[in-house]
Amino acid sequence: MNALCACMGWVLALLLPSLALAQTFTNPAVITIPGSGTAPGAASPYPSTINVTGLPVGTIANIRARVRGFQHTWPLDVDVLLVAPGGQTLVLFGDRCGTSPFPAPVDLTFEDGAPALPTATCASGTYAPGGISSAAFPGPAPAGPYGSTFASLGLIGGPSAAANGNWQLFVYDDAGGDTGQFGSGWELIFTVDVPPQFSYTPTPPVPVIGVHTTGTIGSTANLTINVAIGTAGSGTGAAATTTTTCSAPPAPFAGFTQTPTAVGSGPVSPTSITGTCTVAATAQTATLNCVENRGGTNVPITFDLVCPAATNVPPNLTLTPPPGSTITGSGGGLRRLDRELLDRGHGHQSGGTRHRCRRHDHLQLHPAGSRPSAGFTGTMQAVGNGPLTGSPITGTCTVGPAPVTVTMTCQLNQGGNISDVTYQLVCPLGLPEPRPVDTLDRFGLALLALFLLALGAVAYRRLS
Repeated sequence: MNALCACMGWVLALLLPSLALAQTFTNPAVITIPGSGTAPGAASPYPSTINVTGLPVGTIANIRARVRGFQHTWPLDVDVLLVAPGGQTLVLFGDRCGTSPFPAPVDLTFEDGAPALPTATCASGTYAPGGISSAAFPGPAPAGPYGSTFASLGLIGGPSAAANGNWQLFVYDDAGGDTGQFGSGWELIFTVDVPPQFSYTPTPPVPVIGVHTTGTIGSTANLTINVAIGTAGSGTGAAATTTTTCSAPPAPFAGFTQTPTAVGSGPVSPTSITGTCTVAATAQTATLNCVENRGGTNVPITFDLVCPAATNVPPNLTLTPPPGSTITGSGGGLRRLDRELLDRGHGHQSGGTRHRCRRHDHLQLHPAGSRPSAGFTGTMQAVGNGPLTGSPITGTCTVGPAPVTVTMTCQLNQGGNISDVTYQLVCPLGLPEPRPVDTLDRFGLALLALFLLALGAVAYRRLS
């Protein structure tokens, strides 16, 4: 097994009209062609591997490959296959560079759009990948057909993270009788369009605190997150884009639907993410979850939202008994009895006509649940820390032969924040009123007294 990536360099390459970031990965171990002897066969190692890791977040703008220190007694025999981490393939060259050794080892760089590699002797330089292999690559190399350009790998224009992983170089000598090597190994060069990195004010984890104007309960507070370019991006044409999107926050917060976007090193538009919240008597908090998409790579960003407490807080009334309680009437305790005379008929005697009437007690009732009540029209009110006026709220009801319960709904308005509270009102059972003693009753009692006196006198005379 050959050595893995032995060196890794960062290069800032000035490619007018814009700046791009290039990163090189190298495996300097010698590749012997063929692996042993002079018979046709695979090189050693087969394959040679470079592990690509840590590419900057962004979009792949270009990929290049380079073989270093190439020398062979019959270069035309050498076929080279590049395999990406996802299994994509590309023949870098085959059946090229003539039939004679080079005057000195050469470094051949391969890039789409460069001149074709000559079939005659080659010199160090940059060339387009190509050439037709005269033999299939033996396993463990993948079977054909093979790609012929870096674009055919499907990585250029995509997220840089897709290029991370093990890249393999399969080198094969398809004839016999000659030997050679890549004396300094090989390398891969990736050019990445780096998206801008946003900066935020306030910077997480500093809370984003809302600002209100009236300070009353139920009013609106505004929250603002300013967005700017923190680290400038770079690009080579199709510059990478950064976009921030946020999920809807929970109540009482709303908004935050703006989507700041920047292309390459251009300005951010819009430059802020804004929302609102509904102010309450106490401060309220929530988490705003956002995602910053940097050239196809998602980076989570969270903000702590704070809805400030109201500063103009109305007094909080304490109701006794508390809402939901049952209030039972008291006092009086008598239900009313009305008198009614009923005609019992007529009788005729000598000497005239006499009306005979008898007294009858009649109880005046109200249907259940409909006995009249009154009152409960007062309004208790307090301003600021001032005293409570209009207290208490009272009412009455007319008692009857059975208790009656009704529901009373009141409205509590605290600085514009309106809520309903209810009470159960119970009109209690009344007691019968004693029947008054009238003139006829008194006359009857007098006759009874006289009768008893006469009876007593008769008894006395008999005894004596």
